[in-house]
Amino acid sequence: MHWFDLARDQLVQWKLREKAARGFRKSFTTLAQKALDTAFDEARSRDDRFIGCEHVLLGLLQADDALVTKVFSDLGLTLDVLRSEMGTPPERDPGSLELSRLPFTPRMKHVLQNARLEAEGRGQSPVDEKSLLLALLREKGGLPGRVLGKLHIDVEALRSTVLSEGAAN
Repeated sequence: MHWFDLARDQLVQWKLREKAARGFRKSFTTLAQKALDTAFDEARSRDDRFIGCEHVLLGLLQADDALVTKVFSDLGLTLDVLRSEMGTPPERDPGSLELSRLPFTPRMKHVLQNARLEAEGRGQSPVDEKSLLLALLREKGGLPGRVLGKLHIDVEALRSTVLSEGAAN
């Protein structure tokens, strides 16, 4: 195969991925998209190779949603607290590969599916940041669940608070 054919095939694959990404983004509100974009930035800043639940939780804390911010501040959960519970980022490899897109972990893909179900259950379309948070809280494993447990935060009570305050807004 000639180098030109390889480059053309790569370009076709890239265009297909971009088209899929645009469709994916349309299924989220602007604030939820902002949280996911911030999660990407958080993962890159830690030199992680995937976007996980912990990155999305950090993204939600920075998404400027009044309900999410209020719920977390009432619990004393701040960016600094969450980042310290996550631990320090690993040392960066100077030759590490810079990725323009990071894939989601399998657990985070499951959370995104659950976020869609949460949104549909609340009659919300597209998926909003509250549905994303509710789906994260539903996920028992993973770093956010461990961090919230370590901080003695009752996840079910937190879910109830988000649901009740979300209904009031």
